[in-house]
Amino acid sequence: MEQLVKITDAAEQLGIHYQTLRRWVRDGRGPRCVLTPGNRMCFRESDLRHWTNSLDTIEPASSESGKRIP
Repeated sequence: MEQLVKITDAAEQLGIHYQTLRRWVRDGRGPRCVLTPGNRMCFRESDLRHWTNSLDTIEPASSESGKRIP
């Protein structure tokens, strides 16, 4: 079975706050997540890797405020 990464650890790896990652997942812009029996959000390492690799191949979009959007 593949190792699961807690949302706080995943966010730290990405250099963002865990609430930002949670919001991206909720809005459909983040990596695929797994909910544990305790309803905690985790990520498979392969899903995180796939998602971050996909960001490298997409032209970054920006919002009207000039902030990058994944």
